[in-house]
Amino acid sequence: MSKFWPTSPPAKYTFPRRNVVTSGTTLGSVVIEASCTSGAKMQARLAAEHGKLVFLIRSLADTQPWARKMLDESRAILVTASSEITDRLGRAADIQRAGQQRQQPALAGL
Repeated sequence: MSKFWPTSPPAKYTFPRRNVVTSGTTLGSVVIEASCTSGAKMQARLAAEHGKLVFLIRSLADTQPWARKMLDESRAILVTASSEITDRLGRAADIQRAGQQRQQPALAGL
């Protein structure tokens, strides 16, 4: 998914817009490596702003002040194993399904 035509070439200004779409359409974001100026850091911030789950690995939290701050502010979850991510996303998917089921009667009335 993109805000741009398939024929549009990649450009520096398109990446932040892509991150907005990506973070808004996913259940969560896993950040493995990201410097203080990276697009992955932006993805993490946008996902948190969208109310999505943000997963950060320990080495990132140990080396990047922005990652430690997200964890300290409870805007991200520290993970040490992939099973922690899949366990959380499974619960998030259950919540999403329940929300969709609640929307069905409202949509049927339209």
